[in-house]
Amino acid sequence: MHRMLMLFGFMFAVLVPTLAEEFALKDGTKIVGHMVAIKGDKIELQTSYGKMQIRRSDILSISFPENSGVIGSESNSGQPKARPVDESLAGTDYVNRTGHFALRVPIEWKTNPELRSSAGVLAALSSRDDMRFVLVEHESFAGSLESYKGLIEVQARRNLTDYEKLSESNVTVDGSPAVLITFRGVNAQAQNLPLEFIALLAIVNGEALHGVAWCVEPLFNESQRTLENILLSYRKLLDGNTSSSPESDPSLKAAPTTRLSVSTDAQVAKMIDRAEPEYPPLARQTRVQGTVHLHAIIGKDGGVKELEVISGHPLLIQSAMDAVRKWRYAPTILNGQPVEVDTTVDVIFILEEKGSTNSTGSSA
Repeated sequence: MHRMLMLFGFMFAVLVPTLAEEFALKDGTKIVGHMVAIKGDKIELQTSYGKMQIRRSDILSISFPENSGVIGSESNSGQPKARPVDESLAGTDYVNRTGHFALRVPIEWKTNPELRSSAGVLAALSSRDDMRFVLVEHESFAGSLESYKGLIEVQARRNLTDYEKLSESNVTVDGSPAVLITFRGVNAQAQNLPLEFIALLAIVNGEALHGVAWCVEPLFNESQRTLENILLSYRKLLDGNTSSSPESDPSLKAAPTTRLSVSTDAQVAKMIDRAEPEYPPLARQTRVQGTVHLHAIIGKDGGVKELEVISGHPLLIQSAMDAVRKWRYAPTILNGQPVEVDTTVDVIFILEEKGSTNSTGSSA
């Protein structure tokens, strides 16, 4: 699993721009890139979006992130390393004090500093099984949201083979207009696995916000809503407040919870209707067996409200989730009121002589 995590981290390095020299032009434009050649009165730059040339006479100054110097300063060779980030994750509340923003993530997600291979990446998080990933970066960009979207799309097309844009929608994040794009593609640095992505792009307080979430294609359908919710939960801390205390920043106050973790025996005993999963034909043909482990939120009415994959064979996951969504439990009552239940569910696929399926439900 650690090897897979590192592969995905290395793969994402080609999707997130790395900070290099910052060129401030006389017209107010700022361009980030590495100088690769000087041709007469022009400087050729390698940027995250391709090569470009600028006239030397148009340059006002050049800043080097490694030492915050200007043209004439000595810069370190090589790519800038990921900068230290002041962050915390408590339950579902992620706070990034370096970037002055917060996110809401599913329970038991975690921070993954190993994925912050670029100096521009502020947040790097993953699911507990290291199969779903979210990264957030801020970068300087003087253009419009539409032009920023175009640059990000060009970059994705360049770095992924079989690139396909799946959807685009206008959304709002933290009160600012934003664009949510889903796309798929294959990257050789991730063992040529088919991947699906969700990118959130916005201009917030004069900075470009670039958030991206992704997972392997077989897990995307059941993960899409969760990944979108993480990205869309982005919010700046009030008045630049860097404290994670709800008392000092009201935006971090969580609504009173009515969710209860229930023991395995107690939750299984409450089941009143269980649909058996169908054994996927391809899984049967290839003799695939095993357990699909799911994290579930049972609603106050006893229905399955939320469902997230923890682990399981890709050929078995969809069938397991389709079945569990139909399961019904007797409502759980606390102090005379129905409450939501946080639980886990195991769906076990066993090949028998007639190809039958055995499944069990458990909670934790």
